[in-house]
Amino acid sequence: QVEVALTPYGMPIQIPATGGSFDFNIEIFNLEDTPVVLDAWISTVTPTGYEYVLLGPVNLMLPGGSSISRERTQLVPENAPPGNYVYYAYIGQYPDVVWDDNFFQFEKLSSGFGPAIGEWFNIGEPLDKSESLKLKAENYELISAYPNPFNPTTVLSYELRVTSSVLLNVFDIQGRKVAELVDGYRDAGLHEVTFDGANLASGIYLYRLTAGEFTGLGKMVLIK
Repeated sequence: QVEVALTPYGMPIQIPATGGSFDFNIEIFNLEDTPVVLDAWISTVTPTGYEYVLLGPVNLMLPGGSSISRERTQLVPENAPPGNYVYYAYIGQYPDVVWDDNFFQFEKLSSGFGPAIGEWFNIGEPLDKSESLKLKAENYELISAYPNPFNPTTVLSYELRVTSSVLLNVFDIQGRKVAELVDGYRDAGLHEVTFDGANLASGIYLYRLTAGEFTGLGKMVLIK
């Protein structure tokens, strides 16, 4: 028996017309004595009834009697239609076999202002930390931004196990590129690059690493 639980923070969740974000926790429990292999994925059902996959499927192996707990953030874009949404987490065998699910609701308002969000992003702690950000990524690993939160500089670290073409960009919450930190071939090994936000406003920024077929995304917070 396996179970999944979603815990949103700050209910009720109301997203302004220009877009916004909410934080949540996802927990997956293996109540059996033996290991289990499963897929986990997150989706939302829009006000028109369309179901849109936002994360996964992520393949996981949970030892018997174990659980995982992850903190994540969902960004909702400006072009998402107003109305009530249902936010689901599933575990099973993607896409047709569902062993358990859990959900909560949020609302996209037709009014209200804030920084405009450009697209759906689901970011935060990887579901499988032992294979952090391994979407076709046996040879790449985006480690972290440190410090995070930061003022005004932080160091982004990534590791290459083979020589690769690397692109590392930083975007604001509206999806606009604010910095291009790396663009070119890099040798295998650990690399560090400094991001300077001295000329930027306080807020959430996203960093995206592309190396070969791998893409990794993370969030950092500039506080002045």
